[in-house]
Amino acid sequence: MRLGLSFFVLLTALGCGDDGRISFGVDRSRTLSSVTDAEVRAACERIGDDVFDLSRRDSCELEALFATATVDDCNAAVDACLAEPEIPEEPFDCSEETAADFAGCEITVGEFEDCGNDTLDSQESFLRSLSCSDVGTPIMEPETPASCRRPYAECPEVFGE
Repeated sequence: MRLGLSFFVLLTALGCGDDGRISFGVDRSRTLSSVTDAEVRAACERIGDDVFDLSRRDSCELEALFATATVDDCNAAVDACLAEPEIPEEPFDCSEETAADFAGCEITVGEFEDCGNDTLDSQESFLRSLSCSDVGTPIMEPETPASCRRPYAECPEVFGE
């Protein structure tokens, strides 16, 4: 599944504040189409340090898993990654974010936030479960959370369907 720009922005930036939850900070019963450009930018500005709460080891292992062909090579790549100094991530630029991608989407903000949070939780758990022992094995992404069924069906353009 290809994620649309709006959903990508949601998962990487919108409202991932100190509590790690996605929130536009508006009434959850409002329709997504009613969210303004200013509200989208404000939500984007509330981003936390990371979307996923992965340890450095988890991040190194994930990178190595997809860059190597054997368990030994993966473990060596993890060790090399952990030995390197951490590079700070660039902050997400919210200045050009708009609500245009949400036009015509009549699901509620709450449904969108729930789908996004459940997706983040599922993906984070999935990413944490991967290790070098998975090198060379088929890796199946987690199923779509139940909270996303209606949003995906009602607003496929937002979710890249």
